[in-house]
Amino acid sequence: MGERHDHAADLLADVFLAAYKVGLRLRERTEMDPSRLVNHQVVSALVESPDFAALRRETVGDPYAAALAVLAQSGALRRLLEGSQDAQGRGERAARTRQEAERAATAVAEALRQAAEEADEDGGVPPATADALQRAVEAAEATGSAARL
Repeated sequence: MGERHDHAADLLADVFLAAYKVGLRLRERTEMDPSRLVNHQVVSALVESPDFAALRRETVGDPYAAALAVLAQSGALRRLLEGSQDAQGRGERAARTRQEAERAATAVAEALRQAAEEADEDGGVPPATADALQRAVEAAEATGSAARL
């Protein structure tokens, strides 16, 4: 499973904990890194299934039974992962887009800082500084537009 799915070890640990822990709580999707959303989707689908609910009644608090439950669910996990490849791609693209947006925002902040340092008493800035700020803002807007596509 690990050779075809990033974060497979994390997924198996999540399934183990879902079978073992008394107080099962899945984090909200908004609290998670986009690259982990596939695992969230798989674990959510698994814990919502009636079969897993029945299995969980036998595994809560028992590490050996929980480990066996992970093994018993391997076929279902594999099927869920195969069906979630698109979601993983979207998560990876979202993570890259977020990083690009953060870099663009940092560039705008730096250009604004530079303009503030170079501003004269009337608030005017040298043309080169104003151009650099304009380019940074346009790049940030382009990044934002690309993220919405």
